[in-house]
Amino acid sequence: MIEKAFDHRLVELGDLPDDLQTVHAAWDAARGQVFAPSRRACDLLSIPADHIPFTSVSDYDAEGDRFTIRFFGTGLVAIDGCEMTGKLLEETPHPDLRDTLLRLFRRVVDEKRGNFAEFSYGLPGRPAPMSLTGRWPLSEDGAAGTGILSVIHPYQITRELNEILGHREAV
Repeated sequence: MIEKAFDHRLVELGDLPDDLQTVHAAWDAARGQVFAPSRRACDLLSIPADHIPFTSVSDYDAEGDRFTIRFFGTGLVAIDGCEMTGKLLEETPHPDLRDTLLRLFRRVVDEKRGNFAEFSYGLPGRPAPMSLTGRWPLSEDGAAGTGILSVIHPYQITRELNEILGHREAV
C-alpha cells in the first residue's frame, strides 16, 4: 500500500497571496536598516486579522540550536490538535512535518532572510495543496537570527487540515 506523505516546494515572494504580501511589507517596514526586526518591533497587529490565528512566533537559541514557540495561534492549535506555546519546535507531533519545519526554520536563521513554501499532502505524484507559509527572521540585536515569525495561509478549512494531520477525528 502506498502511503500519503507531506511535501513542500519553496516559492518566491512574488508568489505569495496579498495577505502574506501585507505581512511581508509590515515585517520589512519594521526592520529598518537591519536584516530583521526585533520581536517587539514586529507588531502582530500588522498581520491581517483572519491570519493571526494561523501565526506563530518562535525564539531561536543558538547555543542549544533549538526553537521555542512563544506564540501559537488558535487556528494552529485547531489544525495540530495541540497547544504548542512554550514547547520546542522539535515537539511538533507529526514527524514528517516536524522534520520539514526544522529544516525551513534553520534556513531562515542561517540565511538571515525569509522563506516561503507551499505544503501539500497526498499520494506520490498527486499531492493536494494544504497551505502556503511565510517565515521571516527576527533579531533582538540586529546581527543574529534570534527568532522567527511564521504565518500560514491555509487552502483548506481547519477541520480538513486537522484530519490530514491525523491527530483527532474531526467534529
